[in-house]
Amino acid sequence: MSIATEENITLSCNASGFPAPNIVWNYNGSLLMNDRFNVVTVELDSYRVQSSLSVILAHVSDTGIYTCTAISNVDNSSISEDATLVVRGNIAIFSLPFMHVYILIMYMCILYLDKIKLCYLLDVPLQPIITGEFNVTSSSITLQWEEPLINNAPIQYYEITYTNPPFADDTTTVINTIDTTLVIDNLFPGFEYAFAVVAVNEISRSRASNERFVRTLEEGIVIKSILSYL
Repeated sequence: MSIATEENITLSCNASGFPAPNIVWNYNGSLLMNDRFNVVTVELDSYRVQSSLSVILAHVSDTGIYTCTAISNVDNSSISEDATLVVRGNIAIFSLPFMHVYILIMYMCILYLDKIKLCYLLDVPLQPIITGEFNVTSSSITLQWEEPLINNAPIQYYEITYTNPPFADDTTTVINTIDTTLVIDNLFPGFEYAFAVVAVNEISRSRASNERFVRTLEEGIVIKSILSYL
């Protein structure tokens, strides 16, 4: 089954026995432990039990194999059923014999019981978006941006570039950070700076964010400005 990112989905599992068995859920072979997953198990009667697992606001990283296991309360025997969930975000499913070696650089594969069950594409992050709220003084600007869709490869850092006044030694300055908020200080008062943010992961760099222009204040003034998106 396949869903888009930020969608919800519920997986259901039914089992019967006497007495009614217990049901546990596993994700890629490990016991499911995540606050975003909601598991509800109801004993319908002395023979039957029903369990549902809800994936809330799915991430690409939720792609994988979900296993429902019914365990007997008499002798601990068990039976399992698998469901493969694909959360779309540049995901590709293909058969291993047709995969060339170089593709392994760009794809991450899920192993389950020592077999490759699913592979999905690693790609550059999407474009970050600089938000429209800035804390501005005469010598500093606090910049914020939204974390973009990572496309299956975690962001390693952000690269922030801004222009300097004509009389500065360097025309541009580049700063790296792992956060989505950055205080840029030692700026000149009363000058307009142009900012852009790039997200970097193990694959490559994203497109540059929307460019934002922010002017520092004259000496002795402190404000908080809220600007609309471009």
